[in-house]
Amino acid sequence: MSFSNTVYTNLLRRRKIKDRCMTGLIGVFSLIAIIPLFMVFYHIIINGFPSLSLSFFTQTPAPLGEIAGGMGNCILGSLILISIASLVAVPLGIFSGIYLSEYKDESFANALRWTVDLLMSIPSIVIGLFVYTSIVVPMHSFSAIAG
Repeated sequence: MSFSNTVYTNLLRRRKIKDRCMTGLIGVFSLIAIIPLFMVFYHIIINGFPSLSLSFFTQTPAPLGEIAGGMGNCILGSLILISIASLVAVPLGIFSGIYLSEYKDESFANALRWTVDLLMSIPSIVIGLFVYTSIVVPMHSFSAIAG
């Protein structure tokens, strides 16, 4: 009986040593992977912070090659896209959730649940490419609807 306890104790000690070594290696490799990220972040903060001003957030971008300009149209475009998406998605999501909670066993509820699961599993880049090929390419321009 003492022999098996000794073997078990040695195995447990070896496993703990291996666990600590691998945990340490993961920590070291994580730090090695994160260092370039922090270097890029530091570079952006040091070089970009002096450029921030009210005009940066309100003006449109300058033509290529000119200094200055801003991000006004990008911010406005993002607000328009968020508004359109919210006007469509919030009521649809709320009503779908209420319907699924009230009518769990109906065939339409099962189809709706299946559709929601399917849409959640599709990567957004695939949906973006579909919208690009079906809306942007035929219209030959970008628009808020395509976004």
